[in-house]
Amino acid sequence: MMRSSLRFPVAALGVVAGALALSLYPAYIWGKTDALVAVLAGGLIAVANGTAGFLSIAYAFEKPNAVFIKVIVGGMGIRLFILAGIVFVLLKVFELNVVAFTASLFFFYFLAALIEIVFMNRTAAARNSAAPPAGIH
Repeated sequence: MMRSSLRFPVAALGVVAGALALSLYPAYIWGKTDALVAVLAGGLIAVANGTAGFLSIAYAFEKPNAVFIKVIVGGMGIRLFILAGIVFVLLKVFELNVVAFTASLFFFYFLAALIEIVFMNRTAAARNSAAPPAGIH
């Protein structure tokens, strides 16, 4: 992957980190340290999940289409199971504020997923434009 292609993921990480930073003060005002920790945990989990998605797209970019799809779809499944395990541990063992954690996890997960979809579309467009036109061998 070329260095210039890192601009988008870095900007995406900045968007998620900025949204997380902006949400911390309201969380603290609403629920003090309990909610602050829960919102931070949800945001960091979403960032880690989004980073793993970016890395899987970057890894699969140069691979054949079948491998690309297996890595992306398989990676999503694996990340979902890992996410479920982490959520279970955080809620049952660490007893985080359920409302603050769940709301922040959903918000940041979907924000990161949206950014990941945009990145995957840009990556696919760049990948397809590098291929020869249809019918030319």
